[in-house]
Amino acid sequence: YTLNLAATSDPDEYSCVLSINPPLNLTNGLRTLDNLFRSPAKEENLGAIKKSAMVKLLVSQNRTPEQGAVPFSDLEASFLIGVNYRFTLTQTIMSSLEINPSSTAHEKVGALSWEDYYKNIITPALLGRGIKALDLERSSNLRTRAKGLTAAKNIKLGLTGNDFLLSQEDLKWFRKSFPTDRTIFTQTGGHMGQLWKADVRKAIRAAIRKSQ
Repeated sequence: YTLNLAATSDPDEYSCVLSINPPLNLTNGLRTLDNLFRSPAKEENLGAIKKSAMVKLLVSQNRTPEQGAVPFSDLEASFLIGVNYRFTLTQTIMSSLEINPSSTAHEKVGALSWEDYYKNIITPALLGRGIKALDLERSSNLRTRAKGLTAAKNIKLGLTGNDFLLSQEDLKWFRKSFPTDRTIFTQTGGHMGQLWKADVRKAIRAAIRKSQ
């Protein structure tokens, strides 16, 4: 959303635009998040994965910085990210359709995936306003905003080499479109997992101050 806003505004409208770990294609990014919710379902020990993830989450919330973080496995992390996303999606659907909250409503709406929401709710609603699905797809893909993005010289990005919302082709596009001096890049960190690092926070503050 940040980069879409910057790309469709006057190049000089904002003194600084800083986008951290943006997806190149918002729709693909949302599909990826939804897939994270389902990925542990293929595992035979699904119950153990869920239980372990929730226990570690509770433990980590009561730990001090001196004690350090509790390590999560990839499957545990995927499950927690997916659960958080599905909860947000459920709340969005219930709010937009003005569904009264109840355990039954949460159970039914919570079973809906991003694809269900996109195809059966968003697309028909926008079509009724004269907006075609193809137009929505194009507007969510930053490749179609390249001209506006490159025109705004005050845009800076925070990127990681292993962000699960970006394919390698997506990452190459970002790094080509935004040269080194416009990017705060770390090889690892996943999606926003690099923000705890002091050097990354320092670089972010410096990027904002330099643009002011």
